[in-house]
Amino acid sequence: MPECPHCGVVFAKWKGHAPTPIATPAVPPANNLQPLISRLVLALLAVVAVLAFYPTIKTTIEHRHDAPDFQLTTLDGESFNKGSLKGQPALLIYWAPWCGVCQNELPILAQFYRSDKPANLRVLAVGFLDTRDHVVQYVNNNPRTFVFPTAYDTDDRTAYAFGLWYTPTYLLLDAQGRVLVKHEGNRMLESPQFQQFLAGLKRS
Repeated sequence: MPECPHCGVVFAKWKGHAPTPIATPAVPPANNLQPLISRLVLALLAVVAVLAFYPTIKTTIEHRHDAPDFQLTTLDGESFNKGSLKGQPALLIYWAPWCGVCQNELPILAQFYRSDKPANLRVLAVGFLDTRDHVVQYVNNNPRTFVFPTAYDTDDRTAYAFGLWYTPTYLLLDAQGRVLVKHEGNRMLESPQFQQFLAGLKRS
């Protein structure tokens, strides 16, 4: 029995037939793709902006575990580590220059630092998740905000040691070097846990 060389069909008397043409998918012209790409880019930027500025609040209460050993040096050359903070409660603020929530929170923290901070509470801002140059530039451009010591976390080492991946993140350490509260998001100063801790400091 003869067999079609194109499709393998067996015919009683094959006379041959032409192969079925393969359709080629239509590709829109390049100039028609540009508006679509522009719309996708704008949509992506809008999503990023919403995520950066959306006032997310998340408070995690830790169970008084020891802080890891860490070493930070401020932009002015002052050294901060677990040993140097021992005996003094401390508030560490991890932030990034591109973070919209941080841009709103840091001036509020500066006001607290000027007018309401207990004398025995150490405060340290820690720039991370960005380059050192960007952190330094942002600090220099906002001198009225950065009234507290500010450090840069090289390679995000201390953030990794603390298990931090969110900006801003506040860490409240007691005088024994234990983590009491980890607060992710905004409005840390309004947190009931922080207010309770603050009241205890002011009574002592």
